Amino acid sequence: VDGNCKVRLSTPKRLSYKRAHDFIKKNEEWIKNRVKECKKRLEKQKETLLYLGDEFKIVLIESGFEKVELKDKSICIYSKKGEHFNLLEEWKRDRACEIFKKFVEKYEELFDIKVKVVRIKPMKTKWGSCNYKKRYINLNLYLIHKSLNAIESVILHEFAHFFHPNHSKEFYSFIRNIMPEYKKYELELKGD
Repeated sequence: VDGNCKVRLSTPKRLSYKRAHDFIKKNEEWIKNRVKECKKRLEKQKETLLYLGDEFKIVLIESGFEKVELKDKSICIYSKKGEHFNLLEEWKRDRACEIFKKFVEKYEELFDIKVKVVRIKPMKTKWGSCNYKKRYINLNLYLIHKSLNAIESVILHEFAHFFHPNHSKEFYSFIRNIMPEYKKYELELKGD
């Protein structure tokens, strides 16, 4: 069930249509429940948005120009009727780039390491990943919904892999030395 609540089934080329159909029938209730949850989430997203750990009311304002701005506890979206979703996604990506970049620069300076590539993209199962050999970091766009501390903890986690490419005791000790309260932010990240 994708982000737009559409059901897709990917199968190996040699899998028969009957087996694919049987799989769908067998999991029909589970699929229906996921679609229902997805639709509820999309409805809620039309009304509110989590941004940097706080909930903001979404206010749609029909306008001849396009702009997104924060006002108190509201995110005001100025756009033509019905065209706000892409504008909001673009705004979230711009904010993510700006905020994530600051933390990446902080740890580049602290560890005297230059990251070659930082990619920000929607990810379903991870908040971040890295290739420690190539010095690439991937960050989940949806981190923008989490607190600044939680965002920073993910970026520190990926930098820690440049020194410890596993999840050993030394890896977590390294993180704890820089951010003693990182476990608290791990719990926030697991809250989804």
